[in-house]
Amino acid sequence: MSRFAFFCAGLLGLAMTAPAPLVSANTPAPAPALLRYSAENGAVVGRNLPDFNNRPLYVGNTAAFVLAGDRPFARFCRSNRHYGALMIGVIRGDAALWLHEAADVESSFRAGAMRWTVRDPRLPGLSVIWEVMPAGAGIGFVTRVRTEGAAAGDRLVWAYGGASEIVRGNLNWGLDTLTNAHVRRQSFTPDSCKNNRIELSADGFTLSAADDKAPAILVRASAGDPPKLGDASAWKNPAALLTSTAVELPLTTATLDLASQPELFLSVTVREPTGPDASLASLPTPVAINLNAGGVASG
Repeated sequence: MSRFAFFCAGLLGLAMTAPAPLVSANTPAPAPALLRYSAENGAVVGRNLPDFNNRPLYVGNTAAFVLAGDRPFARFCRSNRHYGALMIGVIRGDAALWLHEAADVESSFRAGAMRWTVRDPRLPGLSVIWEVMPAGAGIGFVTRVRTEGAAAGDRLVWAYGGASEIVRGNLNWGLDTLTNAHVRRQSFTPDSCKNNRIELSADGFTLSAADDKAPAILVRASAGDPPKLGDASAWKNPAALLTSTAVELPLTTATLDLASQPELFLSVTVREPTGPDASLASLPTPVAINLNAGGVASG
């Protein structure tokens, strides 16, 4: 028998003795993989997930970005500048909590914007919907908070602060949650408020870091009580923050009576020291967010 004929006979023998296929008509289908997110109505939706800062919202044609995430919390940055962080909370009687602490959180990312729907057993009957998206022009972002089922005496509390500069590096990389897993667990850091310079007005404030080259961050609210300065060391409890007095860690906070005003708009804008006069009067009127249209409309 030639070598070629011997080779062909060997192949035929292997084919005749090949094992049965691993999957047959009687093999049960594999269990579906557990997914962190689902696709719903054109949005990426997560429920009760633990991460902060893992959903960047980029401010168009700039190096600025807002870090949202699975938890309701927003951080505003550009290059080596941390422009501050925004927290939203609710006070009802003896219960006081930030939304990122709530037991029931649905996060929804769609068309470069973020929305959270929040409920908690400590606030029965109340739903809080918080939306964030980059501003349509300039360097900044806009946000809307609305509530359903508020009871008499319910108060919305918000806090914004923590302007700082990193000496080396870029926050685009430093806060990347893929390469820096610890950032996923990082919420508010009170030390970032150290020596911040803040100027209050009836409907907003300006914020800047301690160095002379720091830009001014202009924040304006559509409704609620005038902002006040609390001490960032008391940040973990919204009620305690409201009654605190700023020393070295100033943090701006304010409240809104939800029974009479169930909706709040905030605009946050950056003005460089060499740019136009950084005054609150130059801020645009707080804007209305239309996530379904994927854009921003003047309000």
